[in-house]
Amino acid sequence: MRMCMCLAVVVMGLAFPVLSAQEQEQPAPPREFRGGKLDASPPSDRDQRDFLKMVRGQEDAPNNAERRKELFERVLRYLIYRLTWENIHDGRDQVTTREIMEGTPGAGVDGIFEAFPPQNYNRQTDDPEDAARRERQRRYMNEMRGYATHYLREVLENRLLIARLNAAIVLHRFAVYGQEEVADEFLWILENPNEHDAIKHWAVKGIGELFSQIKNPKDPKHFDRCALAVYAWLEAKTQMPPTLVAELSEPEKDAIRYLRREAARTLALYRRPVIVEDAKANVRQGPVAGLLVRILVNAEGTVSPPASLSERKEAAEALCNLQHKRSETYQPDYVVYQVARFIAVLGSEADRDPGRSSQRWKAFAAQLKAAWDNLSDDLKNSPHSQYVNRLSGRVNPVLEYIFDETKGANAVPELNEFLANNPPKSNDVYGQPPAKQPGG
Repeated sequence: MRMCMCLAVVVMGLAFPVLSAQEQEQPAPPREFRGGKLDASPPSDRDQRDFLKMVRGQEDAPNNAERRKELFERVLRYLIYRLTWENIHDGRDQVTTREIMEGTPGAGVDGIFEAFPPQNYNRQTDDPEDAARRERQRRYMNEMRGYATHYLREVLENRLLIARLNAAIVLHRFAVYGQEEVADEFLWILENPNEHDAIKHWAVKGIGELFSQIKNPKDPKHFDRCALAVYAWLEAKTQMPPTLVAELSEPEKDAIRYLRREAARTLALYRRPVIVEDAKANVRQGPVAGLLVRILVNAEGTVSPPASLSERKEAAEALCNLQHKRSETYQPDYVVYQVARFIAVLGSEADRDPGRSSQRWKAFAAQLKAAWDNLSDDLKNSPHSQYVNRLSGRVNPVLEYIFDETKGANAVPELNEFLANNPPKSNDVYGQPPAKQPGG
């Protein structure tokens, strides 16, 4: 939850740890945000005990369908609805987001996250008793998610910004648990033009979690739609009107860059250079690689607000994690060339930095080395492998130099010379679609 607190400070200008409900209120746009407190009576001690038995998968947990429904309505609804209670946010001198989300220590199921079983509940086990307990927890999670998403949707319509933020964080937790069905809620958030970017950030993170954990989704087209929503949001955030950008402070611009980096990471987890492509029909939706190259190169006037060095590094990593076989028109040699150019730029920037020995440069070098290795592996048996291998002989010394300034002092000029004399065969991220076959 520390990340949530930091994000709220940067993106929303909130002063943590004190949260004022009045400061969180926003004018309620028609049909989107409304209402105040969602009422729910506190559950009884017996209800709390029975609810915790379900969470823990205990053998004596309530098994009657009506009783289980009753517990979800009494306990889970109370935990979620209380996010809209203004006294929760400003009723004490010091109320942190962490306290709101996790509850007061020793308060039983007062904390929403206590409604989640341990994250390893879904793992296989050879112990029959443990297997039975985990099966009960799987049943509980499926039931709980259905009720929770319904209640959280109500909170996401609330005028209280901090309430909506925390609802999005709870949904993110479901994604961490691999609950594919919450993709609907993330889409609902991202497709709302009136929603705050702090809430959309958690939707983007949640989609990234789903992409990371679920390799064979039940509905692949639904995941395509999620990726397209993230793409559309990121693209919009790189094309903000200059007049609006001029009104932003530097911390506000940095907040936008922070959010864009998360979106780039999420798209990288989907691995596709293009989200939806029918080369023969000349249909291309969500050209991820093209957008990432634009951020990476950061030519004047192409990214607004301009990308930071950290953001360009994130774009380079993301490009290295795309899989070239997932697009018929993707031209990876052009992308490899652009990534190598950026690594040369990074080496020059490191050389000019008075804080050359800082951990920042070591982290950049290590992250890009792992990413470059992924790219090399992906292209190992492709027509581009020879070009990548030749480039690797110049790129790796630069990364080593960025990590340790005592090594490879000539690595940057040697890489620049190679790039000048060995441009890629392709001159753009994507090529023409393959010719249609006769009768096709």
